[in-house]
Amino acid sequence: MRGMNCLHVLASYSRENAHLIFGTLMEFYPNFPLDVQDAQGNTALLLAYQKGHGQLCRALVAAGANLSICNYDSFSIFTMPAASKALLVNIIDIIPREPPWGESETCLECGTKFTITNRRHHCRHCGRVLCKRCSLNELPIMKFNLQKPVRVCQLCTDVLTHGVMAAR
Repeated sequence: MRGMNCLHVLASYSRENAHLIFGTLMEFYPNFPLDVQDAQGNTALLLAYQKGHGQLCRALVAAGANLSICNYDSFSIFTMPAASKALLVNIIDIIPREPPWGESETCLECGTKFTITNRRHHCRHCGRVLCKRCSLNELPIMKFNLQKPVRVCQLCTDVLTHGVMAAR
């Protein structure tokens, strides 16, 4: 419980009406900090994803939660052992706005360490920090009003070009 706020508790224990409770919280506190990390570095989104709370995950992402944050064990929603590909694809599909860029010393896809010759790049759709090899694709992202092709990861490429059903 150390370092947890009400969203961490909601994501850890509640399943039935968590998204409705979250909606009420956002109604009264629209600027509530969504990306606060607990003592293990988990955000409410990481905890909800780990527990399979799909509706709460979607509500958090729709409200602007950052997908690229890793906990202190270096897990994100993209690398969580209990990850559900279907839930992950659904979450990626509903990202409402261009996310803030993440921070990392290593590629969040392959784990390669960044150096002077191996530069960090960002997926402009999900915000993950990636190496060049893991972010080769470029697409316009119309929902973010990005008309020119921008760098995106393979998972976001699949979701953006083929849709949710095909990316599963």
